[in-house]
Amino acid sequence: MYVKPDVYEHRAHGLKRAMKVRKTIERLFGEVKTWHRMARARYRGLEKVAIQVIMTLIVANVKKMAKWLASRGVVCPQTG
Repeated sequence: MYVKPDVYEHRAHGLKRAMKVRKTIERLFGEVKTWHRMARARYRGLEKVAIQVIMTLIVANVKKMAKWLASRGVVCPQTG
C-alpha cells in the first residue's frame, strides 16, 4: 500500500504509530506464511491447527532472537 507523503503528514499521531506496529506484525506473519508453510494448515481440527500455529510462531521468534543476539556479538556456548 502506497501512501502519499503529504497525506501521511496530516494523519493523527496514533494512526502513524499504529501503522508502524502493523508493519512489524504483518512482516512476521508474511515470513511465517512464506518460509514456514503456514499458507495452509497441515492438520485438521482446531486444537491441532492451534498447536501448529503456536509451534511455528515459537520457531519464528527464536530465529529473530538468534539473529538479534548475533548482531550484538553474543556467542552461545558450545555443547560438547
